[in-house]
Amino acid sequence: MRVLRWIGIVLGALLLVALIAAGTVYIMGGRALASTTTAAPTRTLTVPTDAAAVARGKHLVNHVNLCVDCHGDNLEGTVFIDDPQLGVIPAPNLTAGKGGVGGPEMTDAKWINAITGGVGHDGRKLLIMPVKHYHGMTDADLGAVIAYLKQAPPQDNELAPRKGGPLGRVLVALGMIPLESDVAATLPAPVDIAPAVNADYGAYLVEIGGCKGCHSDNLAGGTDPNGPHGPNITSTLVGAWSEDQFVNFIRTGTLPSGGNVSDEMPWKKYAGMDDMEIRAIFAYLQTTEALPNNP
Repeated sequence: MRVLRWIGIVLGALLLVALIAAGTVYIMGGRALASTTTAAPTRTLTVPTDAAAVARGKHLVNHVNLCVDCHGDNLEGTVFIDDPQLGVIPAPNLTAGKGGVGGPEMTDAKWINAITGGVGHDGRKLLIMPVKHYHGMTDADLGAVIAYLKQAPPQDNELAPRKGGPLGRVLVALGMIPLESDVAATLPAPVDIAPAVNADYGAYLVEIGGCKGCHSDNLAGGTDPNGPHGPNITSTLVGAWSEDQFVNFIRTGTLPSGGNVSDEMPWKKYAGMDDMEIRAIFAYLQTTEALPNNP
């Protein structure tokens, strides 16, 4: 009986320690979600105002960076995650309409920090914002994107504020859902690159276009259990395609075999890329190492 009593005491103590640890992690996650930063913008640049820059920015937002994929076709904002355990994570309304963040108080510096630094308009550290991909945008492309966002037609759409659920708080505290400003701090400075049909420009477009978000960093196939499993697109696959077949694939979603790609692939948005961009991406994919599928 005495042994059983001691076992009960030990198990009770372990349970108490586990509850304290869980509570601590929960509180840490909540504090991280509410934390703000006054970090300076990742860079300084003069945002253009000419019509050509605005048109370029619209093109990038809709067909390359695919900001519309999360923020809505009119940048009106969407609820990206709404789950009792994970919480509520909105992709904000980026316009100057009711509920939007794009009013006059959204300075150029704030736009720069949000897109490339992972810091929201109110100083909070952003979640699930692809800073890893956007951080490397050239000054010209970043300036064009901001130029377009500043004059995007206002949309009235008020979204629920960000709120962490129990699991979401724990994942943030453990770093399994990273705070994007922390990610940005580890990234190298952008390198200027001129648009051209070559592998270097293609690699740049693959990065800022977020292709690695679905196909993984080595492009050998997505492995995230919670994300789309994009196939291996290294030269293992694309090396057997012709340039015209690749262009047709991006334009129509039709594979060289005659089948259609899954709608998880946002080809209907990428189809708006110009021929130079698509052919540059093809040129880059042809140079990638032929890798086996990621396990």
